[in-house]
Amino acid sequence: MESYVGQVGSVFQNPKTQYFNADSTDELAFPCENVGMPPARIRQRVHDVAERFHVEHLLDRRIVTLSGGQRQQLAVAASTMLAPSLIVMDEPTSNLDMPAIRRLHDMVAGLKADGMTIVIAEHRLAWCADLADRFIVFDHGAIRGEYAASDFRAMPEQRIEELGLRTLDDEPYKLAVHRKLRHAGTGSGGDGRRTVVGVRGLSVGHAKRGFLSRKTPMFVRGIPDFDIHEGEILGLMGPNGAGKSTLARTLCGLASPLDGMVLLDGTETGRNALTRSGFLVMQDVNYQLFSDSVREEALLGLDGMDAEVRGRCDAVLRDLDLSDCARRHPMSLSGGQKQRLAIACALMSDKRFIVLDEPTSGLDRLHMTQVGGLLRKLADNGKAVLVVTHDYELAAQWCDGIIALEDESHDGHGKKGDHFGMSFNVDDWLGDWISFEHLIDSRDPNLVRAWKDSTEAMRSKPLSAIMMRGDARRFWAKACRTSGKERRDRIGGWHIERLTTAGDDDDAAGFRLTWLDEERKPVATHEYRLDHMHDKGLEGKPCYVFQAIDAEASDPFAVLVAMDPMPERSALRHGGLLSHLHFQYASDEGKLVKGKGKRAVLRHRMWYPTMCAAEGTLLDQCNIVRALHHLQAWKELPVPPSN
Repeated sequence: MESYVGQVGSVFQNPKTQYFNADSTDELAFPCENVGMPPARIRQRVHDVAERFHVEHLLDRRIVTLSGGQRQQLAVAASTMLAPSLIVMDEPTSNLDMPAIRRLHDMVAGLKADGMTIVIAEHRLAWCADLADRFIVFDHGAIRGEYAASDFRAMPEQRIEELGLRTLDDEPYKLAVHRKLRHAGTGSGGDGRRTVVGVRGLSVGHAKRGFLSRKTPMFVRGIPDFDIHEGEILGLMGPNGAGKSTLARTLCGLASPLDGMVLLDGTETGRNALTRSGFLVMQDVNYQLFSDSVREEALLGLDGMDAEVRGRCDAVLRDLDLSDCARRHPMSLSGGQKQRLAIACALMSDKRFIVLDEPTSGLDRLHMTQVGGLLRKLADNGKAVLVVTHDYELAAQWCDGIIALEDESHDGHGKKGDHFGMSFNVDDWLGDWISFEHLIDSRDPNLVRAWKDSTEAMRSKPLSAIMMRGDARRFWAKACRTSGKERRDRIGGWHIERLTTAGDDDDAAGFRLTWLDEERKPVATHEYRLDHMHDKGLEGKPCYVFQAIDAEASDPFAVLVAMDPMPERSALRHGGLLSHLHFQYASDEGKLVKGKGKRAVLRHRMWYPTMCAAEGTLLDQCNIVRALHHLQAWKELPVPPSN
């Protein structure tokens, strides 16, 4: 085996199962360290490979923070660190969206152009049909056929289907999916079918406890209103990271909505009722397989002594081609078999609505068709079915309608803004902002009440009481001051406009920012371009570093370090919190940050200048103050505003 180390590189179906390190740069260096390569050469090799595959923005990142597509890119790059002559890839696209698949396609094309031999075990053939020089068809461990690329690509679709293979041309399926988009949305169903599950004004996501143990939204996604009717299969599509899996967990009561409501039979309901009524087949089914055999797993929670139940179990296992595996341990199954077992559990649960997260990942045409047929059987029996998928073949053939979650990680020109692993969305920054100091200084009786309640809440927590010294408003006035060592006057707000000179270059992402004084009069206007990011910025979170391209060296606004607006600017439209962000500024980055790379840290960790979106109402502003101190949002102002 040792002789293969430098000759063969591998990319697993699930890239996270092949990582040995928590840090992306360490992962790339790991193969070289294993063979005793000198440190200087390792550093050069990491640099060369990252540059070769355009993954410099993934260096010095925690792997757990990367998207599925980014992890796959990293795995491909890592497989080439020892310059092998052969790379083997096992189902590399099983959980990737179309943009990630296109990036993988380009990486493989580059490897091929470099003279490397590549073996890809794959069910989804359309993405690599133009790359392959030879196709070998396997069936139960034996070679069924071997074809030259020209002969294989010339095969009629019927022959491809007879071989049990996925399509070589997925364009017709993409067209069918786009046509079905018109049928998605709310409503009672044209044929009078009853609505089982619906969402209204829903925002899903998750938060992290940060400074002073306050919850900070790390991810928020607004969900368009929709209904799922009995007897309907509704597809949910969208890019990696759009919130599809988070929505699936929320619908099944496994996660709480950040805002809005989930309806069951037209009535707002809680997590317990959703859990009793719904079943989730997870994207990574390893999290939900618990028993010692396939049969026991399918019977989990049911009366296994009942002859009717056992008969139904046998029929489900037979329909999913799992009968021969009935006595095997679930962890001994292949990825596709595990997926089918989880679907078998959903079928046996007999719940009212079933949510399946990527149910056909890793499945061939036969088993994809089997899954589609079983979904239809569920729907025909009156179940409401939601399918989260990237699989155009499944969606086109089996879904009655499609809901598409928008890709909210685009820059101002409609292109994906995946800069340095963060999704820069210029639309979240545009418009007017007001300094948080305005809320701190306000004498409005409602804001005074919000600060008073916040102070009382903090005094009840010993650690917070010590840090705040008994007064929340006084503490935040010091932490959020907008004046600094280079500028003594306070900043009243921002006005941000879209750049008009960025063109189509992703590297030009940024905006035009006008700094305003407390009278809302312009102080300075600069064009800022996104230069790089710090992994551990304000609140220990990743932060953007913007450079003003038109500022003089001594200009105190030449460098801007800022977090992403949180929640996203659009959250307010869905009933969420007012968007706000923390930032720092200086004439030179060195005055804000010490160290480089993953060792870079902020010099002033307790300096939290903060801006709030100006479109918020007084109630929105009060609720931001309350949210910072873990207080429930007000539905209305306690003191009616005077006319």
